[in-house]
Amino acid sequence: CGAGDESVTITTDGKILACPIAPEYKWNVLGDLKKGFEKIEIQKPCLTCDVYDVCGGRCLFFNRELLWGRVGFNYVCDLTKFLIKELKENKSFFVKLKEKINYPAFNNTTEIIP
Repeated sequence: CGAGDESVTITTDGKILACPIAPEYKWNVLGDLKKGFEKIEIQKPCLTCDVYDVCGGRCLFFNRELLWGRVGFNYVCDLTKFLIKELKENKSFFVKLKEKINYPAFNNTTEIIP
């Protein structure tokens, strides 16, 4: 979704957050409107993954918090890799549908890969 890198959330008190769903996490506060902010990066293991260029690390919150531990993280990662493989193998089908799919051109910070 680009949270913290291509898009940010601005709270009513002027804080700048990377991810709109995780306001209570310290890593998520990038700065504020008065002082500015710094981007946040995806961490390992995503950076060394063979599909990182497509996946982008999936979800910043998912990458940082590991709510389901490493085993759960690996399950989601494997599912994401499978989805990417299937989409690539069926690319011609999706290219034909492209004109029929009405997806907004702007970054809406919605997680696309489940």
